[in-house]
This record gives sequence, C-alpha cells and structure tokens, in this order.
Amino acid sequence: MAMAMEEIGSCEAVMGDGALVELIVGRLSSPQDRHAASLVCKIWSDAVVWAARKIMPRCRKVLPKLASRFRRITWLDLSCFLDVLADEDLVMAASAFPNLRSITIGCSEQPQDFITDKGLKGFASKCSLLQRIELSNLPRLQDSAIDALSRNCRRLRYLHLENCTALTDSSLEAVSRFSELQQISLKGSFSFTSSGLAKIGAGCKKLTSVCFALEFISDCALKSLASGCPELQEIDLKYRTAGLGSLVECHSLLSLRVETDERIFMDEVLMHIAAANKNLKEFVFVHPINPLSEAAVVGIVSRCPNLQKLCLEAFKLTEMGLLSIMNCKNLKYLELLHFHSSGQGLAEIGLCQLDLRHFALRSAKCIRDVELQMFMDGNRRLEHLDLHYCCGPSGIGFSAIGACSRLQYLDLSFTEVDDLSLMEIGSGARHVKHLRLVKCEAITSVLPVARFAEVEFLNLDQCPFVTDEGLNALAVNCPRLENVSLACTRVTDIGITYLKNCSALRELRIPYCRGVNGPGIIEIANSCRWFRHISVSHRLRGSKVVELLREKWFIVSFEIDDMALVPFGFNPIV
Repeated sequence: MAMAMEEIGSCEAVMGDGALVELIVGRLSSPQDRHAASLVCKIWSDAVVWAARKIMPRCRKVLPKLASRFRRITWLDLSCFLDVLADEDLVMAASAFPNLRSITIGCSEQPQDFITDKGLKGFASKCSLLQRIELSNLPRLQDSAIDALSRNCRRLRYLHLENCTALTDSSLEAVSRFSELQQISLKGSFSFTSSGLAKIGAGCKKLTSVCFALEFISDCALKSLASGCPELQEIDLKYRTAGLGSLVECHSLLSLRVETDERIFMDEVLMHIAAANKNLKEFVFVHPINPLSEAAVVGIVSRCPNLQKLCLEAFKLTEMGLLSIMNCKNLKYLELLHFHSSGQGLAEIGLCQLDLRHFALRSAKCIRDVELQMFMDGNRRLEHLDLHYCCGPSGIGFSAIGACSRLQYLDLSFTEVDDLSLMEIGSGARHVKHLRLVKCEAITSVLPVARFAEVEFLNLDQCPFVTDEGLNALAVNCPRLENVSLACTRVTDIGITYLKNCSALRELRIPYCRGVNGPGIIEIANSCRWFRHISVSHRLRGSKVVELLREKWFIVSFEIDDMALVPFGFNPIV
C-alpha cells in the first residue's frame, strides 16, 4: 500500500511539475498528441498553449477567443477561413499577437473581397517584427498597402503575393525597399509591367530565392536578378513567355526549375546557364512540347557533376543520356517523365548503384518486368516511388517494390498491379504513408490495400473493387488514415460510416459516389474530432447535409469530374 501511495505521489509530482511538462509537450510533434496532452489537466493544457507557435482559425468568431489564450504565437495562418475576413480582423490580430513573425492571409481557392489597404496598413503599423507575409487572392489590395509594409516591416525576409490583381509597378517599387528580403514569390495575375519586375533585382540585394509563376517574365527582370543579387541560389520559373538568356550572368545558382510551354527550343540557353553555374544541385525542366534533346541533357549533366535532383521530360532520352545521368554519383532525386524504354535502361540505373531516395517514372512506356526488378534491387533505400501510368510491367515486376523497406510514398495509379503483387509490396514496404492506386483495375479486393497498416493518405479513385465491406476492413486495419479519396466508387453511406473508426481522419473526397447522400458524412463529422474538409458532388450543393457541415465550420468543396460520369459502363447519353 505504501509503495502504491508513493507511486501515486511521484505521478502527481510529474503531472504538476510545470518545467518538466513544458519539456514533454515541446517534444510532441502531431496535433493529435498535443490535443491529448491538453486534456490531462490544467497545467498540461496551459503548457500546450504556452508551447504553441502557430494557429490556423477557420472563422471570425473564434479569433478573439484564440487571441486571449495564444498570445505567444509567432505565426498566424488565416488561409483556411470559411467566412469573410475583414480589415478589423487584421487590426485586432496585430494588437492581440505582439510576437508575430509570420502571417498568411487568403488562399488561392477563395478570394477575400473585404480586405483592403486600410486593414493591411493598420496591421503593418503594429507588426514591425514581421519577417514573413503571404497575401493571396486579395483583389481590393492596392499599392499603398505594400508601401506601408515596406515602411513598417523592415525585417521582412519572405514575401509571397498571389493573384492580387490591383497591384502595379508601384508595389514592386515598394518591394525593392525591403533591404533584408531573402525570398520572394509572385504567382498569378497582377498589373505589373516588365520594367516593374526589373526593380526587384535592383533593390533586393540579399535575395537567395525567387519564384515567378507569371504569364510573361521579361529579359530585363531576369537580368536585374542575375546582376543585382550576388547571393541568388534558387530560381523557380513557370511562364508562357520569358527570356532566360540573361541568367547566364548568374554564377551562384544551386537550383534551377523551369516549367513552360513556350514554343521555342531552349537547349543552348540552358547549357550556357549550366556552364555558368557548375555547382547546380537541382535542375528541373518540364516542357511537354519541346523537351531537351539528348545532347543537351548530356551537356548539362556533364557541366554540373554535383547534381542531386534531376527532373526531365524524357521521351527523347536513350541509353546514352541515361549513361550520363548515371555518372552523377550524388544524385538522390530522379524524375523521368514520358520515358520510352528500349528494354534495359532502368536495369542499367539499378546496376550502377546510384542508391536513389526519390524516383518518378510517370507515363513511361515499354518497361519490362526484369528491368524494373533490377532497378528496385539496386535502389532498396527508396523513400518515394511514383510509377503513375507506367506501362509494361506486370504483377511480377511490381512485386519487386517490396524490397524497398523504407518506402513512404507509392503511386501505382493506372498500372497493372494486381492483388498478389500488392500483397507482396505491403509485406515488405510496411511503412508506406502515402498510397495512390487510382483506377487499378487488376486489383479485385480492398484486402491487399489494408495490409498497409501505417498508411495516412489513400487514394482509391475509380477503383471498382472498393465496396462498403472493403471500407470496414480499411478502417480496422489502417487506423492512422488522415486523408481518403474515393471518387467514382460504389461506396454508400453505410461504408462511409465505417470510416468514423479512423479517429485521425481529416479529409474525405467522395464526389460522384451515387450511394452517398449524407448520413454517413454527418456520422464522420460527429465522430472524428480532427475531421475538417469534405469534397462532394455538385448534386449536394444546397442540401441540409452541407448546411449542417458549414454550421460546424467544416470546409465543404464541390467537384465536377467528366470521367466520373462513366465509371462503370454507365453512359449518360443513352
């Protein structure tokens, strides 16, 4: 009895030791664990609040309540708001969170029409310590707001602007005054001109990372970056028209990513850029119309021997190109898109012992079982494998994936993987957390999928083998599921209800599941405390189910998928 009382006393001492509790809570990484800790007692709850550094509210009415408890946070994320943000919300947040270093306002999916210059000016005047700001889909935001940020937030190091359509060159003039800015990202639609973009490189001398996803990127804009930013290490460009030739003047790049459909050949320009930046560690070039020639690939790889990441449109690549890639002994990340195998290309990569960690072979053709087996045998420490729409291998070839015991991401969508090969993979690759099996018609049962006990993200869109009974097996065997996609399947509300046993479930995507009418969704919403996002068919728009979900501040989105109209031989025209 005395020993039992002593143990109880020791437990109470631990539970009440604020410093020890804070240390324990600080080591909890998942929100589920932190939430569980907050339910222990008031001391533990206070420790969780004290340790919190980021909050992501979903509605205006809870923001004041959060402000009273989470005053020590340094990052406020307002990208998941389900209602409309207003200027007064920003002003209140600036006063309520004095330690803010980062803020995210708006998201790419939903415009925030009531955020104006007034709100951002009021926020900037009280947040002089701000180091990171992301502004997305704010159509009423004017140049004066960016000017206010440049005058009040002089420590800003990261700036992201997306689809702020009213911003003009005056905003870029203000951006050029951020003397400490290190990373900038501009995406979507603005009212910028080519001369305005050139001001960034002229003023922001400490830039190390630039991301432009714009319709047009002028030569003078890139020239100003190349000549004016001596510490520039990373450039990420997505465009319709641009002049990349000026990047030859840059000699500090470690990463170059380019995605375009501009109808010109870029072999020579990219080889010159590679020659000027021999320390490149990452090279990504995605051009579905005019991919790099094999000679250009060989030239770039030979000029940059320290490459660690390489991504290419590869349908022009032969054994000679692959041989040059195999000479990159530091390569850990390789993506070959639309690769056409001659029968032994993958086998050679396996034999050269590159020991890759990430490999993608999307939309490949003519891949033989034996070469896939030899590739997997030579890269057993793979963590990410993407064979989406990889044509050629049978179940025999796919079974070799089971040798990769460290695999965490696996995409076998639109392939011929079957029950036996998937069971073989599940027996060896036990730690897969992200699994995609879209339209894998050779699989006949959910049971092989259920062998992946640690899976957290699962996509079974357009899979005819998905049934209500199968979802019951998934819920029992895969308790860690957080994100599930079941678009265009035969499941009904009965099957959806089984998923309530996945207590960590956060997101569910079920558009064009004709048997799902709402009761199963409500059951999940009431049972899974972390559930927050549901994607359904347009036929449920305006239904009582959607109204109930939105009353509880769930994110509800609607999808239209043309392929979903004919998932199992149904023809809407007949």
